[in-house]
Amino acid sequence: MYNFSFLLILFLLIATFNSVLAVFPTATDCTPVDKTIPVASGQTYNGQNKCLTAGPRLGSGNQDENQMAIFLVQDGGKVINVIFGDDGADGIHCKGTCNIQNCFWTNVGEDAATFRGGSGSNSVVDGGGLKG
Repeated sequence: MYNFSFLLILFLLIATFNSVLAVFPTATDCTPVDKTIPVASGQTYNGQNKCLTAGPRLGSGNQDENQMAIFLVQDGGKVINVIFGDDGADGIHCKGTCNIQNCFWTNVGEDAATFRGGSGSNSVVDGGGLKG
């Protein structure tokens, strides 16, 4: 039987090894989004690892407040496999509980994601990464 210390060290080594091997995707051929993309309750938006950037109507991607989101996710919605290019404006807005999976921001502007659910909301961010 293995002791707790051994298992903890083994787990930390595996986690460290996996994070070293993780590859941050390259944002190429980014598509500008001119209007916030709605994601309804129970709906999944699968970006298929394509790159999206904010068009000028959504914001400049700098640190200015009140930029518009590329995605507006309703309670129970999910956004997966999206790469946000250098101009991500205000990224993702979650209204309630939402799930963000395998999303990458190449240069976080004002916000990557904003969670606007109440005290009963439990959003999940699984995988992905941030730069900038």
